[in-house]
Amino acid sequence: MRGGVGRACDPVVGATRPDGSFLSAGPSALGSAVAPGSSAVPAVPVAPDSPVAPAVSDAPAAPGASDAPDSPAASIAPPVSPTTPAAPHAPAALSALASSAASGSLDDAPVTFYVVRHGQTLFNVMGKVQGWCDTPLTPEGVAGAEALGRGLADVEFVRVFSSDSGRAVQTASALLETRARVRGEAAKARFAAVPDPRLREWCYGELEGEPGELLHAVLDAGFGRSLSFEEHNRRLPEVADVIANADSSGRAERFDAIEARLVRFLSEAGDAVRSTGGGNVLVVTHSFVVRTLVYLIDPARVNDPVKIPNTSVTRIGYDGERFILGEVGSTDWSV
Repeated sequence: MRGGVGRACDPVVGATRPDGSFLSAGPSALGSAVAPGSSAVPAVPVAPDSPVAPAVSDAPAAPGASDAPDSPAASIAPPVSPTTPAAPHAPAALSALASSAASGSLDDAPVTFYVVRHGQTLFNVMGKVQGWCDTPLTPEGVAGAEALGRGLADVEFVRVFSSDSGRAVQTASALLETRARVRGEAAKARFAAVPDPRLREWCYGELEGEPGELLHAVLDAGFGRSLSFEEHNRRLPEVADVIANADSSGRAERFDAIEARLVRFLSEAGDAVRSTGGGNVLVVTHSFVVRTLVYLIDPARVNDPVKIPNTSVTRIGYDGERFILGEVGSTDWSV
């Protein structure tokens, strides 16, 4: 391990303790409890009368990584050994998402996912690798979540999910609270996001919490040369596997593991919503989760845009057989 910050991700950072306190991986009080209701990401409880259904179950600006994975949890399968060689992935054969991708209108899809990247965080500003480790939203990040909540006030949602990482939970909470105020909803009618660990960012292993330059160096060494953001995005599976190969901790995720959890979530959530009549689903997650979904559904659009902005919206339609990619990384929803 090169530095002490990354080791904060060894425990289940991003999980809640039995008393509701939050395990944070900030640069100073790593692993300390954050009291519920503080600005440093309380867990969002799901009220018994909440309209949300049960759960269906960020690295710095490095080339190809504008927000890295989050804190580790036991619910995710153990990572593959870092000695396993990286294998090239063919975009056309990646997954059920890729094979079902099709052109069409979101209006034709009974289910539409509104996939949101979390608000700006402390590590985003500091340029540190942030995948499974976690830092709270900055004031700008909170304001961004609230602006998006105002912009989504007229959109009717039937389900709300978020990554279980603190920054995603905090974003979802700020967004939903603002949306409810704009709509004049009573407390009992308000949504609470269902946290799902499958929506976490990529896990960067021992690079978690480290300066972004170290991630750049690992990628340059793994590819044998420096590549552009665009090229890393086009070779997304190789990027994940290069990081896993260089990770001595054994925690970094390979692309097939990332793909499997995301495909499972999107397919199960989509089928569950479709079976009850369809509707809009809000999902708060991370930059490279969004990038991975775009890559799996429509690889030709993986650089549209090159970076996924904080609190941006990416829409994905689902009709039970195919996924339809709408706008990607749109900031037009914020008010």
